[in-house]
Amino acid sequence: MKLSGSAPSPRTLAILWAQWAHETARGTRMYGHNFGGIKGTGPTGMSLRLRTREGHGAGERTLRDTFRAYPDARSGAQDWLELLRDRYPAAMASAQQGDADGFVRGLRARGYFTGSADEYQRAIGALVREAIEGPGVAQSSQPIRLGMWEQGVVEAFRRASERRHDSDEQGG
Repeated sequence: MKLSGSAPSPRTLAILWAQWAHETARGTRMYGHNFGGIKGTGPTGMSLRLRTREGHGAGERTLRDTFRAYPDARSGAQDWLELLRDRYPAAMASAQQGDADGFVRGLRARGYFTGSADEYQRAIGALVREAIEGPGVAQSSQPIRLGMWEQGVVEAFRRASERRHDSDEQGG
């Protein structure tokens, strides 16, 4: 909301969550508060050297590269969203329109990822559906256990929703 001036739709949030989940293995590989696997040095000069896979198929290779790091999750989230807005405007416009396929095409056109576009698109599409419909409950009778990061994200969304609801009730 801070970057676009209006509250994002549930579908926009689902698309952004899907990309975060895909890029960070649902937060299990979100090192240095880097929400999108963004390479380079963060705005405060922080970075981490990590192993990554580039390309796909016969051309796929594993290497070490520098990734942005941040002092806290808020800084990481803000930089990720600003990067999407500024460097991938077509992708962000598609996300704001609720178009997950357009979002992936916009990322690919500007080189956000080097893997298979079809695989990335399938992964994002499946994660968007999960975000909207919930995980496949029929697939498992076991309770769903969220990791520490996922619990934190759910709690942050809950608090933000309560603040928005309270603001709406107060006419603001």
